[in-house]
Amino acid sequence: MKKKITWLLILVISFLLFSCPKRYENRLLDVAQLKNNKKSWEVLGIKDYSFSYSFGTCMPEYVVGHVEVKNGIGKVSFEGIPHHIPDKDDPKEKKYYITTIEEAFDNILSEYLDYKRRLDNKEIERLYYHNVEYDENYFFIKDLSFQTYIPIPDMTGQCGYSFQIQDFKKL
Repeated sequence: MKKKITWLLILVISFLLFSCPKRYENRLLDVAQLKNNKKSWEVLGIKDYSFSYSFGTCMPEYVVGHVEVKNGIGKVSFEGIPHHIPDKDDPKEKKYYITTIEEAFDNILSEYLDYKRRLDNKEIERLYYHNVEYDENYFFIKDLSFQTYIPIPDMTGQCGYSFQIQDFKKL
């Protein structure tokens, strides 16, 4: 009986060890798909539209913006009680301040390329993009999440965010 329990325990531990994802496994953003979707969006030529977007960090809906675009020029408002209103002049908060779908594409690509450079330079140990979903009709990013691991002594060092576009409407 004791042997059976020992073997069962070894089997369960082995299963758990081999079925869990590796801690430092990378899953990179498909930049070609991102660029192709941006081109497909631009070909549509939609110049009047509205949408809402949100960024979640360790705090869900950290930034929630409502965008209205007329003749290709967009304005964003942060109505309600958002957790954070981004400073459009702060380069670190650029990704949170979006006034058009094109800016969403550009900000995500810029952020990704910065993190990829940091991964290549060994400044971060992991870059993991998941839940990347594009709108089937309009090609913009509907959902995207990423995580990274930054080696910080005596700290966890994990960070990341999620990004969603909701309520897209042609005007």
